[in-house]
Amino acid sequence: IGATQTNDWWYGVDVLGTGSVAAVHCEFAHAGSGSGYAAIRKQGTGALSVSDSKFHHNGDQALYLYPGSSFLDLGHNSFSNNNIGVRIAVNGSLEDVTSTFLANAYDVVVDGGTLTQPVSWRLGPDYSMYVNSVTVATNGSLLVSPGTVLKFPSAGYILVNGRMEATGTP
Repeated sequence: IGATQTNDWWYGVDVLGTGSVAAVHCEFAHAGSGSGYAAIRKQGTGALSVSDSKFHHNGDQALYLYPGSSFLDLGHNSFSNNNIGVRIAVNGSLEDVTSTFLANAYDVVVDGGTLTQPVSWRLGPDYSMYVNSVTVATNGSLLVSPGTVLKFPSAGYILVNGRMEATGTP
């Protein structure tokens, strides 16, 4: 998808509402024409399953999970030469230790805001999640799995009013 080799040549695939997409052995390139666009933008309750696929040379982000997105299944994908490999909106979870990230400005970016539900972050230890300031509300929780590397902007933070569990690797 997006075979014309010009950055930002097309907008991307939008998965809306209860719509669903299953992509296996696909290539997503040169998407993201316009601010906030991505090769795949997911918003709503429908399913998104992407495996053994390549995301490269996408303008803004390769994969963007909007607020309220659910049922995400990722595995064995490669994200290379994108501004952002995967972007996750507030209250979004990501558990993927099988995908690879190479030469992106950011591997994974987590939008800042308040977590009001259970959220889990798990990423392979060779990659990092750039986390904008996050507050865990009294009704929210955050689980950071072993090996997950979190990075923050200057003066960034996680403020916990609810529950946070993080276990490092020995």
